[in-house]
Amino acid sequence: MKRAGVGRPTLLVAVLFAGVLGLLVAGCARAAAQPTPTATSVSATPTPTATPRPTATLAPSPTAPPTPSPTLTPTPTAIAGPAIIAGPCVFRVDIADTPQKSIRGLSGRSTIPPDYGMVWLFRREGETSIWMKGMLVPIDIVWIDKAHRVLRVDASAPPQPGAPDSELRLYNPPPGSFFVFEVAAGRAAACSMQPGSIVEFVGIASRQ
Repeated sequence: MKRAGVGRPTLLVAVLFAGVLGLLVAGCARAAAQPTPTATSVSATPTPTATPRPTATLAPSPTAPPTPSPTLTPTPTAIAGPAIIAGPCVFRVDIADTPQKSIRGLSGRSTIPPDYGMVWLFRREGETSIWMKGMLVPIDIVWIDKAHRVLRVDASAPPQPGAPDSELRLYNPPPGSFFVFEVAAGRAAACSMQPGSIVEFVGIASRQ
């Protein structure tokens, strides 16, 4: 029996189909061989950080030294007389301007304040001598001339209790004396009263 032969058109279609299929398979294989590039994350280029502009600061003004308040010179306090100023000392004084005061002087006092004294004003030069009759404490006897200059200081003249008048020591004035000033012992030196120093009289009128 004769085998039926395959027609030519059918054979052509089969060949074409096989060729297309081979191309597809080859294409797929090639596509599979080439790996798809992996997307890499692109790092964003960092925006440059702006350099901070320095803040302008005001330079501190130099502190001016405080202006010292002017020191006020104290107004000298008026000294009410009668008084004698000797060095740094101001003495309140009694004036032996009556016979009773002149005779008694500072006798009978158990203490003499350091800022107190008694002054005799002579009518003429060297008029009066001083003695220690009735004195209970030592005193400084200061002899002064017309210009209020100290001539001599009989320092710490001691009392002579119980001595008769005839035995009492006399302190005679040096030449040029017109005043004698009695103060507590030691006050003449403490107040810079020495020969040649000047004392100031306040409210004491001369008797010449």
